[in-house]
Amino acid sequence: MIQIILIALTLIHYEQNKYVPPMSEYVSPHEDMREPIHATWYVNPNGNKTANGSSTFIGSCASNREHLGDVAALYSIEGYFIGYLDCNDTGGAEGIKNGTVIDIYADSLEQIKRTAEEWGTEYYIVWIEAEG
Repeated sequence: MIQIILIALTLIHYEQNKYVPPMSEYVSPHEDMREPIHATWYVNPNGNKTANGSSTFIGSCASNREHLGDVAALYSIEGYFIGYLDCNDTGGAEGIKNGTVIDIYADSLEQIKRTAEEWGTEYYIVWIEAEG
């Protein structure tokens, strides 16, 4: 029982004191590959398949055909790492086609609103070629 309490206290301490350094403090081989990008979000209530034939899921996005199958590392404008996105879809909007916009899948309109309020719509992105 004491071990469980110690683990819980350690996790609480970690969550309250974790430090997320700004992007300028990261040493990354991809730093010079960052591109500004505008994000939009979409829902898929009918369960339509994506451009590569898979289903949409949290963590997937639509991009231009050049990046179909790639992974996107997404950073806030302030430089905080947000997460990885699997680009398994393409979009028809001009911004998506020309590579200035990504369309991120969300499971609800409420999630879209929360995400946009928390992070905004402007990001930095690093494209990572992926296979499989």
